[in-house]
Amino acid sequence: MNKILTILCFFSAMILTFDAAAETVVFSVGNFEPYHYEENGEVKGVFVETVGSVCERLDLTPRFIVYPWKRAIALVKSGEVDGIISVFHTEERAGFLYYCPEPFCYTRTAILSGKENDRRVRKLTDLKGTYLYQVRGTFYGPCYDKRKDIFKDIWICDNIEKQIQLLDKRPFHYAIANEMSFRAVSAKLGLKDRFRTVFVVNKNPLHVAFSKALGEKGRNYAEKFGVVLRQLREEGQVPKIAK
Repeated sequence: MNKILTILCFFSAMILTFDAAAETVVFSVGNFEPYHYEENGEVKGVFVETVGSVCERLDLTPRFIVYPWKRAIALVKSGEVDGIISVFHTEERAGFLYYCPEPFCYTRTAILSGKENDRRVRKLTDLKGTYLYQVRGTFYGPCYDKRKDIFKDIWICDNIEKQIQLLDKRPFHYAIANEMSFRAVSAKLGLKDRFRTVFVVNKNPLHVAFSKALGEKGRNYAEKFGVVLRQLREEGQVPKIAK
């Protein structure tokens, strides 16, 4: 009898272990301070905390892996990871992603320059003939994409740190970036008060989304995630930055 009980306990433990593993959700994320970033081997950030809170209520175990942004998109498209954090909605991405209907927050894409530059910019075309820095592989929205030919030259930077450093050296040039991320990284580089926002290009929602390669499971993740995120927001448990 004891032998039978031992065998039953063994198989019960195996089943529980399998179920727990099946409930782990893997998210690809980019280095996008202050929303999510890797520091000393640990993935941190306000969106990481928020996703963790949502997953806790859904009895899911989140796992975050940092990749270069293009790689992060490719992995969720193929289904090699389950979801992705802080993604803008585009028609192309809607072909392979289920978007959570409740956004994390609305973020501003802005043109920034050095504080020494007092040029007044009321519309994007006021920047015609100027020099601009942008980060490789970053989507800035259709408003910018349709008018970026106005710039005399666009310099492509490998990351936002390089973009900020270049603008600091040439304060009468311009940079396009997520405004909050630009300021967070500037502060980290010791350049907090060196720049000003000269023009807001757009204000767009950032989402968490799940791979359509998961089939109905991906759709369910997105829908349930949206419900819980809204509940947390109504309860005042979503950090201010993510409202």
